[in-house]
Amino acid sequence: MNNAKRNFYYGSAAFALGMPTLPLMVHVPVIYAENLGIGLVATGLALFLARLFDVISDPVIGMVCDKTLTINGKSIGRRKPMIFIGAIVAGTGAILLMNPPSNANFMFLLIASIVLYLGWTLISIPYQAWAADLSNIYSDKTSITATREFFLLAGLLVAGIIPAIMGYFGYDEMRSISIIGWVMILSGIPLFYLLLKKIPEVRNSKFNQNKSMVFLIQDLCKNIPFIRLLSGWFINSAANGIPAVLFIIYMKDFLKADEFERGMLTLAYFLSGIIFIPFWLFLSKSYDKHTVWCCSMAVACIAFSAVPFLSEGDLFEFLIITIITGAALGGDLVIPPSMQADVVEYEVMRTKSDRTGMLFSLWTMASKIALAFSILIAFSLLSFLDFSVVSDGPKNLIALSMIYSILPVVFKLIVISLVWRYPLTQYKQSIISKRVVLIKQRMAKDGH
Repeated sequence: MNNAKRNFYYGSAAFALGMPTLPLMVHVPVIYAENLGIGLVATGLALFLARLFDVISDPVIGMVCDKTLTINGKSIGRRKPMIFIGAIVAGTGAILLMNPPSNANFMFLLIASIVLYLGWTLISIPYQAWAADLSNIYSDKTSITATREFFLLAGLLVAGIIPAIMGYFGYDEMRSISIIGWVMILSGIPLFYLLLKKIPEVRNSKFNQNKSMVFLIQDLCKNIPFIRLLSGWFINSAANGIPAVLFIIYMKDFLKADEFERGMLTLAYFLSGIIFIPFWLFLSKSYDKHTVWCCSMAVACIAFSAVPFLSEGDLFEFLIITIITGAALGGDLVIPPSMQADVVEYEVMRTKSDRTGMLFSLWTMASKIALAFSILIAFSLLSFLDFSVVSDGPKNLIALSMIYSILPVVFKLIVISLVWRYPLTQYKQSIISKRVVLIKQRMAKDGH
């Protein structure tokens, strides 16, 4: 199978995986807080608790997907079984969360979120780890993650188009997220079938894996590039999560955009992200990945810095900002996961151990906690500053604008300072990759 086919069969499944991301970050918090009357703080708390419950499972799933699963002594793989089970669980959770009954309360939101997040975890950890298995070439790893993130953004784009179309025909956002959930399931069935059918699993390298979870986590803390990258990823995820969760509220209450306009601005954001993925991929072939990532974050900071100067009705100006921040999002999605794949190789060289699943479980765990934290902090700050989502409630629009724009800039500047002198350059990674190939060949020769 050539690289283009491999990338397509692997990456296209992310289309369905990406579709619930937008509703969860943008629509679900507002719908449950406002339409269903749960309230800002209760909604933020429910989603935060669901994420905390979810992260408990991450390292367990990471350890399991590093081992080959067997039934009656016959190998059934280490990535595929968990993805298959996760698709069923996530589909069930999506149907529940995106089709809430009129009397949905705090507990319904909490339970439905837990089910969806668990399924998502069962898919995402082995799915991301699988990408690191497919190549040990510096630029090729970026092309694999770029294809995956392209389809992920395509799913986000469709999830953004649906509310715009539904709003044009007079349907509300609650109806829109229901349609998104069903489109996700109907598209996910054939795409995940192709993933599981066409992409072969890399044979499990069974060296030095019989360690406890506590030992593994303690030892991973000695991997300085990983800790540095993980810290940057965590803070940047929070920086992206705050404007995402406030996107609809800002457009509706500050800019006074109607449902159709909100849908079109959301569409512009993710379409820009898709269009600029090849640009960031091109840069990553000529420059070190961490430098390219810093540039994408700097672009986002410049764009967000203009938000406090907007006034009610400045939709065109906000469209320009949305397009620029969407372009920066492409770099955020493509480059860091590719850097994480490099860290996987460094870990093999450092410890002669295959810890791909564990590394990606901590990666996804950091992302989840950061996004949950962003919802909790954004909603709590708004509530503390007397902002109400109720139509006739108080509207502290200055607080909304500042939280939406300035907090992400502060967080991203911190990340830039963390990763600007990141040690795993393209030159160093080429040396590491060669050593890893020799290590694996030696292990295979010794019967490991």
